[in-house]
Amino acid sequence: MSTEHEVAERKSLVACWAEACTPPDAPFDPGGSWTHRYEQRSAHSLLADGELRLVRQPAEAGSFVLDATLSRKAFDGHLYDVQTVLQGRSDKFGATERWTVRSRVQSGAAGEPAANSNLLRAAEVRNGELRLRFGGQLSVTPVRQPVLCDVALFEAVQRLPVEGTEPLRFVLVEEGDMPSTVHQLTYRGRHEVLTAGGPALLSAYQHLGPGVLPTTYWLDSQGRLLLMLNGMVMYVLVEEDGRAIALQPMRR
Repeated sequence: MSTEHEVAERKSLVACWAEACTPPDAPFDPGGSWTHRYEQRSAHSLLADGELRLVRQPAEAGSFVLDATLSRKAFDGHLYDVQTVLQGRSDKFGATERWTVRSRVQSGAAGEPAANSNLLRAAEVRNGELRLRFGGQLSVTPVRQPVLCDVALFEAVQRLPVEGTEPLRFVLVEEGDMPSTVHQLTYRGRHEVLTAGGPALLSAYQHLGPGVLPTTYWLDSQGRLLLMLNGMVMYVLVEEDGRAIALQPMRR
């Protein structure tokens, strides 16, 4: 199981990001309305090969809506595109209540979806059950812990205390239809990092669980998610509410 040692090992990648980035200093409310755009980069080459765009809006009492679009390069000039629209609770953990996920592979930004790739999944959590619909089939799984689909983690970590909390256990649903239990988010302390804009104190949360690489989320003092990384990819915040974030070329 990953521990403080693995968080320390990843500081080399954090340093690569920090030397290139001037983090934003504008006020930020994780529980309000915001739009974030992240570049998806290889943790090895540091080159961008996709992006994730998140749009959060408060909804009816005690809930919010998150619209997430992930686009990344696939093969032979094709693009892999996943759009998730979810509704979650505005509690400490932001558990997902219902969502739809549409995934497709297409030729270029305006190309037609490849055959059998335009897939739609829908799900909801109700009365202690996770109900997943895909291809006309319904599967029902009993759940005893909060449920988060994978992209919801980007929203949930931003509303956790910057000084940490007890480990939070949850059921993870990947790609909208693959539930996996025994996942947890664990606070890994605050770390001073020297960025291109000067010293910054960042909080780290780590996601551990079966079937996923240990993943660390790095947040600023306002709860803003600046960087997510694991052994394969990193997501770097490059735009907030239409305002570009200063980022020089990243180098090892």
